Amino acid sequence: MARECRSYAPRLRASSFDGAPANRLNETVAAQRRWKISAIIWTGIAAGVVASVLFAPLITLGWCSDADETGTSECGSAQQSVLGIETNVWIWLGALAIIAIVTAVAARSVRRHARGDDHPAPRSLPR
Repeated sequence: MARECRSYAPRLRASSFDGAPANRLNETVAAQRRWKISAIIWTGIAAGVVASVLFAPLITLGWCSDADETGTSECGSAQQSVLGIETNVWIWLGALAIIAIVTAVAARSVRRHARGDDHPAPRSLPR
């Protein structure tokens, strides 16, 4: 019984009407993929800068309320970002972690989609 031999060629092939060699087309696709990944990374970096401006605790404010009775005075402190938003280190680090995770997942999905990992090669069923 003869077995059928299947070849899983790359998805993109040079068409016969444009005259471009297949490797040139693949180079163009690779360049587009690199551009998409770099755009995603630069967007993540910009989002990290925005999150740092919004949530990085750079200003610490303190206050005290003196009372006449001994032991009833109160003091406190608060941290603010450059824009005056009350924040702390954990909010800032959490925002940066979320941005890093979203950026990594987006960049990885572009790479997976380009390699065809979204749709693995079909397996032949046992006979």
